[in-house]
Amino acid sequence: MSKFKYKNFNAEIASPSARNDNKAEVSLRGALATKQSKFIAISSVFILGLTLVSPSYGDTLPGEELFNKKCKQCHKTTEQLSIGPGLKDVTKRRSVEWIEKWLIDPKKILNSDDPIAQELKKNFKRVMPKIPEMSTDENRKDIIEYLKTL
Repeated sequence: MSKFKYKNFNAEIASPSARNDNKAEVSLRGALATKQSKFIAISSVFILGLTLVSPSYGDTLPGEELFNKKCKQCHKTTEQLSIGPGLKDVTKRRSVEWIEKWLIDPKKILNSDDPIAQELKKNFKRVMPKIPEMSTDENRKDIIEYLKTL
């Protein structure tokens, strides 16, 4: 390498063989950067795919659709009372098991000594009907997953 000085500026000039080494180093860095970029892109797509198809207790969207078709007429998604109780935070006030039993056969629970059911009976004039769609595990799970979002 040759050195020269020009008005407070120091520089080194590389020999031709050193320049070739630098080109190889730059080329290697570029290849590594390209591989890293590809890895990041592929990883991002993979992670996004996992979040979109990750298994859960039930599908929230079908639960919301089912809620809108079968429950919305009597229940609000807020704390506000309607024909039935408001369902905001219902999964915090009731266990999933209790909700599932209720969805299967509300009258059966109301005719039992269940204290929650007795309180509902006292506070609401109408009895929730047995909804045929709630006879399937998948529909109940979908509704419960939706209720968790309220």
